[in-house]
Amino acid sequence: MASVADLSPGLQAGAALDRSDRRASRLILLAMLLLVGLASVQRALTKPIDVGFDELAHTSYIAQLQSSDVLWVDLGRLHSLDARTMRLTQGASYLNHPSFYYRLAAWAGPGVEGDRGALLVHRLMNVAIVLAGVWALLVAPVRAGWTVLQRYAYSFSLVTIPVLAPLAGSVSNDNLAFAGGALAIWGAFRLFEDAPCEAVAQTSRRWGLGLLCLGVLIAGLTKLTGMMLVGGFALTLGVALTMRRKLSPGSLACIVAAVALASIPYVAFVLAYGSPAPNTPAQAAMLLQGSIRTGWNAAPRLGPAAYVWHFLQEFFLSWLPTLDSRSALNLTAAVLPAMVVVLAGAGAGIAALRLRAPGGLSAPGAIAVSGLVATAGTFVVHIAFSYQRHLQTGWLLDAAPRYYLPLAAAVPIAVINLTDALPARWRPWAVGLFLAEPVAFAVLATPLR
Repeated sequence: MASVADLSPGLQAGAALDRSDRRASRLILLAMLLLVGLASVQRALTKPIDVGFDELAHTSYIAQLQSSDVLWVDLGRLHSLDARTMRLTQGASYLNHPSFYYRLAAWAGPGVEGDRGALLVHRLMNVAIVLAGVWALLVAPVRAGWTVLQRYAYSFSLVTIPVLAPLAGSVSNDNLAFAGGALAIWGAFRLFEDAPCEAVAQTSRRWGLGLLCLGVLIAGLTKLTGMMLVGGFALTLGVALTMRRKLSPGSLACIVAAVALASIPYVAFVLAYGSPAPNTPAQAAMLLQGSIRTGWNAAPRLGPAAYVWHFLQEFFLSWLPTLDSRSALNLTAAVLPAMVVVLAGAGAGIAALRLRAPGGLSAPGAIAVSGLVATAGTFVVHIAFSYQRHLQTGWLLDAAPRYYLPLAAAVPIAVINLTDALPARWRPWAVGLFLAEPVAFAVLATPLR
């Protein structure tokens, strides 16, 4: 019979190997983070301000706040910068977002009016915001019980989101909404963490609740879709956990309070403008002029079913943002992200069935279900809102995937749940295919120049 002394070298070797695996895993995740960072900085250094992601309008909002001390921003009086001189003009801006992101940027960054160097600083600030969100998402599932391959597939699917790096290198409130959603997902994972003793577990859950509520506040105060996505996610998760007696009524009240606080700007918008997404004169003019220029205004309006089909097509075709003309192969590549979303829906469905079973409550499953429920609800409202604008003006360009970045991580989490439901011998192959999907999409969808 082997003694403890005989076994200790083997145990020590196993522990060393485990430490080596963890070190290698951390290095790979850091390499992924560096990949996003370099791509984002390259975009920040080269992107024209008046091309893509409404950056000129976002920067104009910041410049106007830096030139005034108003407490309440009148959306009808927002002005636009001249892209050449970087000076505010009398031209109206069409943005209709709360001022939270813009006030933070105006306070933290240098004055942008007339200074292109300041624009770069603001872009780099956005890169830092996105990298913080990516880091939170990469470390969130560290104790979720996933295999190394599943962790890599999840992480790689996040850092290769086509719009992520280009958007990170731009001045946009979408970046702060993404970071808020990342904090909320990180907090949700921590709500489920086990610990050696109950005191440590309670501390972890308190941190999780705090991160979840902070994420709701950041994403919700930043933009309406952030409010709907992250607020809806937190409420759905909170109610589900409270019903399963995994969350106290007091903790649920904290989540409700965070959602209520994040809703204040939109209540104010309803009182002032009649809508949480005000159709300001400048925005109405922009939609009408764009529709006239493209001929959409004179064309027959699409019926509800035809518009939904058009919206879905545009959504997945826009998954890779590009101004280059695309071939038939490039367009066909949109099937790949659409298939991933379908698989994520299946994974969330399986997770929902498991949640009802004793002992079936897990962090990935609950987050996948809550995240996709909130995403689906927001998507339906988005289509309905966009269809009304189409009926009024003929406008057909509302299907922007970047609006859904705050809860984008719910999709790979749900796919990983699906792979867990497969027979053991098929799981590595399924995860491997999921790992390869972003590469295949990038190769097939990128236009040749």
